[in-house]
Amino acid sequence: MGRIIRASCSWYYAVVEKSTLSVVLPLNVTYNLTMRASILSEGKLSNLQLEAIVYGCQRHLVDLPMKSVDNRMMEMDGGEEEHGQVPLRAGFLLGDGAGMGKGRTLAGFAVENIARGRKKHVWISVSSDLYEDAKRDLCDLGLETYADASCYNLGKLAYGSLEKYEEGVIFTTYQSLIGKNLEMETRLEQLVEWCGGEEFDGLIMLDECHKAKTIELDSEGNPKTVGKGLDKKEESSQTATKVVQLQQMLPRARVI
Repeated sequence: MGRIIRASCSWYYAVVEKSTLSVVLPLNVTYNLTMRASILSEGKLSNLQLEAIVYGCQRHLVDLPMKSVDNRMMEMDGGEEEHGQVPLRAGFLLGDGAGMGKGRTLAGFAVENIARGRKKHVWISVSSDLYEDAKRDLCDLGLETYADASCYNLGKLAYGSLEKYEEGVIFTTYQSLIGKNLEMETRLEQLVEWCGGEEFDGLIMLDECHKAKTIELDSEGNPKTVGKGLDKKEESSQTATKVVQLQQMLPRARVI
């Protein structure tokens, strides 16, 4: 591990890599970092954390195939081509185990994308108590002023427009994604509106993403349903469904 990126410091403890992964050669690095060099020279990110950031940002430069093989074959045979579909940006799964500093790595992703001029980002986790931890990780990477002035806990903000928050990181929980008020306004819609819809190209950081694992998708990538009419219900959890919908509404987002 850390065989390609050696620009910072080693991790504090011995790290074990599964043998099935160790036999796979890492990809060539083509991405150039923009974050301040002092973050690396002062050892604020380990080689392993930095490697994840580089590969993740490199992956975010890729768009997923927009159509299935069957659809492409139909076009070759003279079928009609669909127009206007926004390509879905590839995501990156950070699969590090416990104790690897994934929160600091996510903060590193934020630092890199802020340095690239992307102004809005979303950080989703399991508890609102982790909001302060997220701010701490940003502070540790030199964004003290940014963390104090431009980080917001969605659960403490009123429903409605968030347009006055022109930039920053909005922290929310998986539970909040399914929340709505008496006027049936939802946190999900509020978040998507703040991001700006399909053109949003900031981060969606799904910390502890296993909380959204109970999902059944159909061939179109939508959550499956069973029954009809009033008996119609989804086979997936509400949390997983909202996470999928968030990604569908923000197809150009950089998902981690």
